[in-house]
Amino acid sequence: MSLSKQIKEQRKKNLLFALAMLGGYLIVYLAGRIFGTVKKPVSVIGWLFGTDPQQLSYLYGWLLHQHLFLLAIAISVVAALLGKRIFAFMAWFGFAAGLLLGELCGKNPAGAAYGHGHDGWLIWGGIFAFSLVMGAVLEKHAKGKIDLRSPKMRIWAVLLIFGILAIVLLVRATMPTSFR
Repeated sequence: MSLSKQIKEQRKKNLLFALAMLGGYLIVYLAGRIFGTVKKPVSVIGWLFGTDPQQLSYLYGWLLHQHLFLLAIAISVVAALLGKRIFAFMAWFGFAAGLLLGELCGKNPAGAAYGHGHDGWLIWGGIFAFSLVMGAVLEKHAKGKIDLRSPKMRIWAVLLIFGILAIVLLVRATMPTSFR
């Protein structure tokens, strides 16, 4: 196969993976809309695109309001287009896991402004940043090929799980008891 044909094939694979990343974020977006919106009468357009803080769950609404959802999408898509598929996937994974755990473990004090008195954003941010670092490490060492049975991969997976748990436990341990 000629070099130009290989480059075209690689670009096509990268583009398809970038589209898969967009699909992954779309699933997270819709799941946030399905499970994270208050049940009140609203139009379909309002349900899909509304940003009313009274309509959305606390962390999900904050991520949309601060444009961090779009930033995470950009990080994953650009990485995928550059051929860094592991890093792109880990950015998506960190975003989704951080959102889920941040919603579950961070309480929403009534009437608090976004980012104030709610530690879900800290859980999300810690997990997202940690996943970016772990994705970069795996991308560098795996060089595009992941062997799930290798001892290094097992150590990496254990470090990822324990790191995520440590972030949640650290944030929860420092949270004032009135918010737990």
